[in-house]
Amino acid sequence: MNNFLIVGAVQALFLALLVLSKQKKALADYLLVGWFLVSAAHIFFFYTSLHQSLTHNQRWLIMGTGLPFLQGATLFFYVNALIKPRLHWFIYLLHLSPFVIYTISFIVYQQLYPQAYEVLDGTLLVQQKLPWLMWHHGVFKAIAGIGYIMWSLFILVRYQLELPRHYSFQEKINLNWLKYWLITTLGMALITVGVIVLGADLKFLQISTTYQIVAILFLLLIFVMGFFGFRQTSILVDKRLPAGNEQEAKQAKEAQIKKEQIKKENTVKYQNSGLTDRQAAIYQQQLLHYMETHQPYLASKLTLVQLATQLDMSTHHLSQIMNEQLGKNFFEFINHYRVETIKEKLQNPKFTHYTLLGIALESGFNSKTSFNTVFKKITGMTPSQYQKSLDK
Repeated sequence: MNNFLIVGAVQALFLALLVLSKQKKALADYLLVGWFLVSAAHIFFFYTSLHQSLTHNQRWLIMGTGLPFLQGATLFFYVNALIKPRLHWFIYLLHLSPFVIYTISFIVYQQLYPQAYEVLDGTLLVQQKLPWLMWHHGVFKAIAGIGYIMWSLFILVRYQLELPRHYSFQEKINLNWLKYWLITTLGMALITVGVIVLGADLKFLQISTTYQIVAILFLLLIFVMGFFGFRQTSILVDKRLPAGNEQEAKQAKEAQIKKEQIKKENTVKYQNSGLTDRQAAIYQQQLLHYMETHQPYLASKLTLVQLATQLDMSTHHLSQIMNEQLGKNFFEFINHYRVETIKEKLQNPKFTHYTLLGIALESGFNSKTSFNTVFKKITGMTPSQYQKSLDK
């Protein structure tokens, strides 16, 4: 267990140094470093508590028991920095205040009443009656830890739902790895709470055993972050298909139903946009003409802002035209053109020496995965199946 804890602390520090070694660092990188450093401190606290080191330093032990507050806050800061504009400094202070209040209140109370509680095997044991808020400190830690994870997950899922409205691609920006990591973290946090309740509260496990289990879960959490996080960074005229008319008819019907649903939803969403029906028709014609003549969809990282700038149109109006008039979000609209371009090139003799992926990259896609996923979603066939259908 000793070696396991030491390896975990070193791992957290190594990951922090690895992030700092990046040439171009954003705010999120520094916040991730902060999370790793808090993690290293948390592991060191487990080590000193389980092995009765630094037991004379009650302030350190009290700070260690309050680290779950800091852990949750720094995680929330990191997730928020990845997908939102920078928070006001007051917000940072507000989220850090529970850790500060907890630490100061327990240190002061310990000075006034030395026999009120002690820290043993990583947990704060109460020896006499404390004020209500201090007495239930464990509940507040659990709420803070789990609450910050769920809050971060909510922000991330909402961000992912918004992506198709603004981007024509999702590789490296959808943050799926972070979603998986947060779900894993949430599961570990729930297990941790269960272990603590069984051990510290119900006396089902010895306190030392309880916190050894908690320490192991926490180390696994850091390893999972290292795996997912750094795995991520190292990282128009519709032509009829020769076959599959029934599938096309089914897709056309589903598309029409979806278009009507979107139009109904957007009637409320855009009712205050100020865009008249006549202006909308003009914008729609301008958009479709620009797509045919300039082919902006060939740029693999095209965004809603970029296209609106090229059209000299507001992003809100451009999004409204796509949603209401065309029944598509930005991601669907742009990739529809890319798929149609691929279908045309597959029938063009000049592209017979190209591979499917080569044609996809020439048509605006930037990865094999996104190409296969989008193509099948739009056509109902994989690219290989479509290509074979042309040879029949």
